[in-house]
Order: sequence, then C-alpha cells, then structure tokens
Amino acid sequence: MVVFWLGYAKVSFCIMCIGVIFYFWFVCRKIKGQDTVHPLD
Repeated sequence: MVVFWLGYAKVSFCIMCIGVIFYFWFVCRKIKGQDTVHPLD
C-alpha cells in the first residue's frame, strides 16, 4: 500500500511540474506577443 501511495505521489508531482512549466511558457509567450515560439527553443 505504501508503494502505491509513493507511486501516486510521484505521478502527481510530475503532472504538477509539467503543468507549471507549460503555464510559465504560456505566460512568457503572451508577454512576448509571439505565436511562433517553440518550447524547445
């Protein structure tokens, strides 16, 4: 049961990190006013 909760917490943390990264990328793109910015640049 402990392993299940650890795995669930890890997945939730990863999803949260990805969400934060996309949020900041979206905000930066809005500030720059460019629609051709790629996340990998």
